[in-house]
Amino acid sequence: MNRRERHTTEGVLSGLSAAEQGALQACARDYGIELARDATVYVTEITGETRRSVFRRATEQFRVRIALVLADPVLLLAITGESGISVLHARMRDLQASSAADSLPGVEPGSRLARKLEELGGDGVDLAGFRVSGEDTAATGSYFLQVGPPDGERAKAAITSAVARGSSGE
Repeated sequence: MNRRERHTTEGVLSGLSAAEQGALQACARDYGIELARDATVYVTEITGETRRSVFRRATEQFRVRIALVLADPVLLLAITGESGISVLHARMRDLQASSAADSLPGVEPGSRLARKLEELGGDGVDLAGFRVSGEDTAATGSYFLQVGPPDGERAKAAITSAVARGSSGE
């Protein structure tokens, strides 16, 4: 059984580690953007324990830190874990944001099943549209961004709003 805690806080770019700032700035420069030191960042810290296989009884501790920057016209995610920092990035116009219930066919919005799905996996937003195979292909992937208190709901609203604006070309 996985046990996880999620905490999302709103902060500024200068509050991140030098490595996270550097990775995000380098990616932003590829889009011709220079991130301001006071740019808003939503940071989610996920900690917990997990079993690495079904047959092992021992659990392992893990810690993942996800820094989200909404830098119009792009969304940047710096994911820091035991293997280092990875940055996911995409133009807002290429992304779609949805909840867990939205992405399943046959689930009526507001239905009992939709509410249960939101309760179980609703602590985040599914972002689809990240290019996965390079510049010469149309293949895309998705990432489920987990959030938690105290600022998780504000982060979800900011993401949904920014992606909607980007999709409409505003």
